[in-house]
Amino acid sequence: MPQKYLYNYESQDSLFNAAIYVLSKELCIDVDDESGALADQIKINYCPMCGRKL
Repeated sequence: MPQKYLYNYESQDSLFNAAIYVLSKELCIDVDDESGALADQIKINYCPMCGRKL
């Protein structure tokens, strides 16, 4: 399954970046700001956009 971005944001001054995407039946959340970075992956069975079973 190709990577599907649900949300992608980059601030103009590059102090804050956020991405939420689906990759290989996992919902991935990446946030990077001036205080550090956070990344998490959550196993999912259904598409968060359309509800289709993965």
